[in-house]
Amino acid sequence: MNSIYKSLIRPILFKMDPEKSHLLIKNILRFPLPIKKINDARLRLNFLDTQINNPVGLAAGFDKDADMLLFLSSLNFGYITIGSILLNPSKGNPKPRIIRYEKSLSLVNSMGLPSKGLFKVYNKLKRNIFKIPIVASIAGNTINEYVKCYFALSHVANAIEINVSCPNTENGRAFQEIDNFKRLINEILKIKKVPIFVKVSPPLNKKEWENLMEIVDICKSKKIEGITAVNTIQVKEKKLATGFGGLSGKLIYKYMLKTVRDIYEYSDGKIMINACGGISNGKDAFEAIINGATTVQIYTALIYEGFGIVDKIIKELSNILKTKNFSSINEAIGYSVKN
Repeated sequence: MNSIYKSLIRPILFKMDPEKSHLLIKNILRFPLPIKKINDARLRLNFLDTQINNPVGLAAGFDKDADMLLFLSSLNFGYITIGSILLNPSKGNPKPRIIRYEKSLSLVNSMGLPSKGLFKVYNKLKRNIFKIPIVASIAGNTINEYVKCYFALSHVANAIEINVSCPNTENGRAFQEIDNFKRLINEILKIKKVPIFVKVSPPLNKKEWENLMEIVDICKSKKIEGITAVNTIQVKEKKLATGFGGLSGKLIYKYMLKTVRDIYEYSDGKIMINACGGISNGKDAFEAIINGATTVQIYTALIYEGFGIVDKIIKELSNILKTKNFSSINEAIGYSVKN
């Protein structure tokens, strides 16, 4: 599947504007495919009180409005993250707003969280026909917007990922400030129904590192289930209408890996970590896991490698575990930190 995508399909898609090619894929892939399931006992793990077949999840951003859930749930993902979802419909930032960095297998986007809004996504999820855990990523400009999204989606999703780290909107990172974050979390905890993940940015200096560790402390003390690390890194890009965007893909892998390890060490392994950023093969996934991640998420790799990358990562990860004599994925979590 990967070779067909890279030799035939990708060249066609890459001649198009990145956003138009994604829209084309979204309009085509709306139904499930008869894809053979991979069931490897070595990769099974407990995810939010549900056993999943493997730790490979879809990151937020690929399917913002749950338009492709039937198709995506037929793949071999362990779980799927949709969104980020806003309370009200939003067009996002002006175009152009996605640039490919093909040589480095990376992207820069300034999407600005376009969303069809909570109501439309909620109605898709309430059918409850997806045989895979669904995590709904939410964002907002106010605490009230986050709370309303959490309350509604907690009735139709297995978990909620609170995105406090979008670099492409005016208030996208306001709730990573400690006082704002505390107020947000306290309000959501009043109505908590399903597990919570907090999506954070990678710290790029000492001040940001200290801020992130404060967030980790709050998450531990409030018994927040997990952290998704990391969001994109803001960079200047004159080809985008906004002049800047969020860098994703292979160029942020090292930042993700260090952030995952730092969170795992600082929390003494007491908080679940979903590693997100530049993972494109089994070795990448394994390195994230032994540095403290429980699961790994992919997005940009799908753009460059196609949907076959899901099975490829799963099989490579299984082979690595077997070669290194791990009887289960759980044995590998944090191994590099603990030994």
